[in-house]
Parts: sequence; structure tokens; C-alpha cells
Amino acid sequence: MFHLTKEERLVVIYFGVTVALGSLFYYASKQNPNLWNLINVVDNQRIYPKVDINQADRSQLMNIPQIGPMTADRIIEYRDKKPFETLRELKSIKGISHSKYKVIIRYLKLLPVS
Repeated sequence: MFHLTKEERLVVIYFGVTVALGSLFYYASKQNPNLWNLINVVDNQRIYPKVDINQADRSQLMNIPQIGPMTADRIIEYRDKKPFETLRELKSIKGISHSKYKVIIRYLKLLPVS
């Protein structure tokens, strides 16, 4: 059949273990989305500081990936009527799908309204 050297066998084993662990983590994170927060290797707060959804101006919102001028205006219009109590309320805004919501919440935070 195949004759592999010792180094080649190690590469195959490491590759298999990496694929298995990656698949395990992927399926576990589908069951519990908060799992991603536990293993952040990079300090995202320094690279992408989170913006308070109840305080951000239009330009700050537009700096967030997948938020353009119309979506920023809709977010501001929504919060002018009633401040956000949860980030999940973003899903009720026209133009924010579930997949877009999953992206933008990584850049948003919600501080208590005083």
C-alpha cells in the first residue's frame, strides 16, 4: 500500500487530530455560540473597540462592518424612540438579518442607560 516515513506519518497524525479538534469545536460552538467568547486569542477590544449602541453616532455605526448609512439611520431612529435594552432588538430593524446580526454584535456593547 503506502509506505510513509516517520515524519510523514507524524504529519498525517497531526493533520487528522487538527481536523478532528476543529470539527469538534465547530459543532460545539453551533450548540453554544458563547463558546467563541471563551477562547478569544486576540484582544479584540484593543483592535476593534466595541461601540455602545445607545450612544454611537452615525459615523461610529458606519465604521462597523455591514452597517451602511441606511442601517445606521434605522438604528438611530429606533433608539430615539426607545433606547436598546438588549442587542437582540437589532433583529427587529429592517435590513438586519440574522447573519448580519451575528457579525455586527461583535462590535457592539450595551451599557446601562442612566
